[in-house]
Amino acid sequence: TISRVIGMAIETRPDWIDEDEIIRLRRYGITRVEIGYQTTHDHINEMNKRGHGNAESTHATQLLKDAGFKVTAHMMPGLVGSTPDLDRGAMQEIFANPDYRPDELKIYPLVVTPNSELTEIWKKGEFEPYDDATLIPLMADIQGMIPEYVRLNRMYRDIPAHEILAGSKVANLRQVTDIHMHAKGIHRRDISAREIRARGNDPHDAIIEEFFYEASGGHEWFFQMIDPIDRTIFGLLR
Repeated sequence: TISRVIGMAIETRPDWIDEDEIIRLRRYGITRVEIGYQTTHDHINEMNKRGHGNAESTHATQLLKDAGFKVTAHMMPGLVGSTPDLDRGAMQEIFANPDYRPDELKIYPLVVTPNSELTEIWKKGEFEPYDDATLIPLMADIQGMIPEYVRLNRMYRDIPAHEILAGSKVANLRQVTDIHMHAKGIHRRDISAREIRARGNDPHDAIIEEFFYEASGGHEWFFQMIDPIDRTIFGLLR
C-alpha cells in the first residue's frame, strides 16, 4: 500500500523565517507553517522577551504566503503587561490589518508552568494570569471576531493540569466558552464552526460563494461551498 502525505506542518518563530529557510521548508515538503504572533503590541512582546515584534511577524507572513505556504498564527492572551482589552485589540488587528490576515489560528492563553523565568516573576507576586471569570468572556469575544475564511484549530494547549502553577486548568475551554457565547448571543463564523460533520444539510442545496480580500501585499480569494440558509460549509478553496 502506498500512502501519500498531502500536508505537513511545522511550528517556528517569525524571526527565523527568511528566504533560505523558505527554500529549506520547501525541500522538506512542508505545506503549512505555524508562527507565533502572540500579540500585536510591540511593548508587550518586548516585556515578555519574545525576541521579535510585529515587523518580523508580518514579514514572515508575507514570505510564507508568497511561497505558497498556508499560515497559522498563534495568539496568546494574558501575556505579562497585557489586559483583556489589549488582547481584544490584538485580535482585531490581525484581521483588520492586511499585513496579517492568516489562514488559520490557534489561541493559547498564557499559563505559568515550572522552570521558567515567568515562574519566578509569578512567585514574587509581580504577575498573575487571568482567572477563568476573566478568560472565558475574553475567549468568547475573541472567537466572535474570527472571519469566515479563517480556521480556528485550537484554543487550549495540552498541558497537564498538575504542571500548571497558575492560570486556567479548564481542559474543555472551548466547550465552556461555547456555552458562554450562546448565552451572550455571540456566534462563531470560522471554518471549523461551520463544517458539515454530522449535520444533515443536503449538498444539493449548496451554493458557491467567492470572497476577495487584500493580504500581505497580495490578492486572496476564498471560495466556499455552503448551505445558503445556515452557512454550513461543504468544501473550500483558497
